[in-house]
Amino acid sequence: IKSNKNNIISCGDDDLIKIWPIISVSYINQQQKLYNLNNNMNNKYLYSFYKRIRVNLIPIYEFKLDNSQLTHVMKMIHLKENKFLLFTDYNIFIFKYVIDKNKTKIDLIEDYKTNNLIDAITILKKNDEIIGAYNNTSLFFLNIPDLKFINQISIKLMAGNSLMQLSSNDLLLVDRYSFKILDINNFKIKMIIKYSYNTEFLLNLNDGTLIQGTFFGIKRLLIRTLEELPDLVEYEKDDDDNYTEKIVNMHKLKNGKFILCHENGKVEICNLKFV
Repeated sequence: IKSNKNNIISCGDDDLIKIWPIISVSYINQQQKLYNLNNNMNNKYLYSFYKRIRVNLIPIYEFKLDNSQLTHVMKMIHLKENKFLLFTDYNIFIFKYVIDKNKTKIDLIEDYKTNNLIDAITILKKNDEIIGAYNNTSLFFLNIPDLKFINQISIKLMAGNSLMQLSSNDLLLVDRYSFKILDINNFKIKMIIKYSYNTEFLLNLNDGTLIQGTFFGIKRLLIRTLEELPDLVEYEKDDDDNYTEKIVNMHKLKNGKFILCHENGKVEICNLKFV
């Protein structure tokens, strides 16, 4: 995750949380000459710009918890007021950091023990932020920042990033064969839509549609009806690439682009094409 300063905070299975400085940002200009068939016109040039961020490979700070509690880190989420959440299989942590010229420090504020945590997200509910997290048998909710238990529903969900907030009132839960919409205000299922695709990842595009990642690729759907929108996703791929490579993560970018991470290590930036 990126801190509120020009730094990156990371955590891995070595039990260490590290703060890395971004030491330079450079812009690379590539110039391509475009020739006109009409000799009476001047030649034109096409400029494309790339932003490259370099991170210093020597961290400026390291923090370690006792008893290897940070093993199997699943996700990090940045919060307000210089805080971040860290999720592992069996714990949820809230950390607070300070980064300035005189002091750089990370402190553990709260922790909550879980059982076989599969996934978790932060949910904006009215003016409060809460955590929605699920394991093999239930979905439970915690307050931020004290990690106090709020509510729990018994539900069987599949592994993977299949939990997504649709609006200020609705949360989307996905199991193997159906989509469930949960009312966040009373923590009850209010709609179940049968669906056959094996969903593993979801991205909310905030335009009434979502991108669904499955074992075989991606689809774009209307949120309320799950109607599939054909020919709206354009892959920036070569003709001989295999479209059935398993996707292991997706991340939304700005300007209608998103990142696909494949199981074989390939990372792609894809375009949304609106027709």
